[in-house]
Amino acid sequence: MANPRWTRRAVLTGDIINSSRLSPEALGAVRRTLAETVDSFHALWPDVIIGELDFFRGNSWQLLLADPKQSLRLAVLLRSKLRAVLQVDTRIAIGIGYTSNIEHSKISLSTGEAFTVSGRALDEMGTYFQLTGATAEGLGAIEDWVPLTFQLCGAIMRNWTRRQSEIVAQALVMKQPEHEEIANALIPPVAKQTVSKALQAANWRALTSALKAFERADWNAIFMVENKQPSSAV
Repeated sequence: MANPRWTRRAVLTGDIINSSRLSPEALGAVRRTLAETVDSFHALWPDVIIGELDFFRGNSWQLLLADPKQSLRLAVLLRSKLRAVLQVDTRIAIGIGYTSNIEHSKISLSTGEAFTVSGRALDEMGTYFQLTGATAEGLGAIEDWVPLTFQLCGAIMRNWTRRQSEIVAQALVMKQPEHEEIANALIPPVAKQTVSKALQAANWRALTSALKAFERADWNAIFMVENKQPSSAV
């Protein structure tokens, strides 16, 4: 079992795209949709999320995950739900690393490598990407592989329609999504053919291949290639 002081976690830091154009009521709806999506995710994966979804600086938010494996799925789900429900989007930067202090009641006040690299990645993202990530230095090719994987998944999402976003969001919260089950789970339900066409147009197979590969990774083992271990990490 990995030493808990050396356990790597994932931090999702995001901001709402074009938030200055939203009314206070619309921004409130965005926050509610994000919170409801996190709650539904937590119900399915109860040991993944630490603390609460935290909003700060008006249009920004942050979330801490105990296991980096689920971070990509949750990031894609959050963006999909916003686009499906409100036709709004959020940029997200995922940082993977250790944490040195966790403020459960106000996650954005926490500290550690994962928070630092996540916030820095969001600041440096610019407007071309909507999804990216970062790890600590010293991991070799992994340092390039992580942001590249996230950016490619974000590129897959770039031209999704509202219907495609809705169907993908439903598929992401099903352990073994079948097209007919997805169709029946939507409100209102749709034809199985509608789901099949939407997933094909959304490049669902490519996306799920990336998700499965990411979720198979043992992040604590990957980080053990570092020669030094943080003495203050928790």
